[in-house]
Amino acid sequence: TLAERGRLAALGEIARQFERLRERAEGRMTARVVCARPLEPAQAEALRAALAARSGRQVALEQRTDATLLGGAVVRTDDDARDGSLRGRLARLARSLAGAAAERRR
Repeated sequence: TLAERGRLAALGEIARQFERLRERAEGRMTARVVCARPLEPAQAEALRAALAARSGRQVALEQRTDATLLGGAVVRTDDDARDGSLRGRLARLARSLAGAAAERRR
């Protein structure tokens, strides 16, 4: 049907969505973790356990490193995204300070 309608390019996204639905039905989820440096095994297990406790599902971690984060981590699941990176925290601080400065000018 996809080929007949010229939609073969959508096949990859359809497969990803199917996999997400299957994980949810089976009580599993994948968390994608991006860190400045690889997590120590104990850190990875603590993060996995915290995500499992919060979601009530079995959690598999996919780790990737990105040296531009400087420190901390960004964690993405199908339901949520948490930016605990140093870069993200600095950006939030800058927005907060800019907002406070704008309020003072009024």
